[in-house]
Amino acid sequence: MAGLNLTLSLEDAGANALLDAVAHADTEHLLDEIGAYLDSQTQRRFQLEQGPDGEAWEPSARAQLQGGKTLQDSGRLAASITHNVINSGRAVEHGTNVIYAAIHQEGGVIQAKNAPYLRFPLPGGGYATVESVVMPARPFVGFGAEEEEDIPVMVIDWWQEAINAAGKG
Repeated sequence: MAGLNLTLSLEDAGANALLDAVAHADTEHLLDEIGAYLDSQTQRRFQLEQGPDGEAWEPSARAQLQGGKTLQDSGRLAASITHNVINSGRAVEHGTNVIYAAIHQEGGVIQAKNAPYLRFPLPGGGYATVESVVMPARPFVGFGAEEEEDIPVMVIDWWQEAINAAGKG
């Protein structure tokens, strides 16, 4: 540039030390908070019987015949929702280790493995014998509009706290 120039670097502005302090701030606490938030949102979905998108789950036959809530016969699935901070505090995983969770989340067809038919008791008595059962998707883990709004706010708040702490240090 011709004329008069003033060059100001981040180092001159004292920002390098601040950026370095923020870059090394404890992300594990933030990710644990996000994981706990996701856990609570998923628990809320079980209570409301709806997916992350706000769509109501198709009621299960068991809930229709016996009463109660869909996906909550024993409560095991809802109670298993948890999170773990992984990758040295760089990521959080959220979900469940219950083996039948995926078929409820994504839906699909269940077929007998070791016999030609599935056989299971019916709520009113008796048994059903079928070749397969189609399970509708009833998503419970995921991001909806609320999470897409709240999580960035949590991250911004964390950054602000990290910047304030680094500025005092």
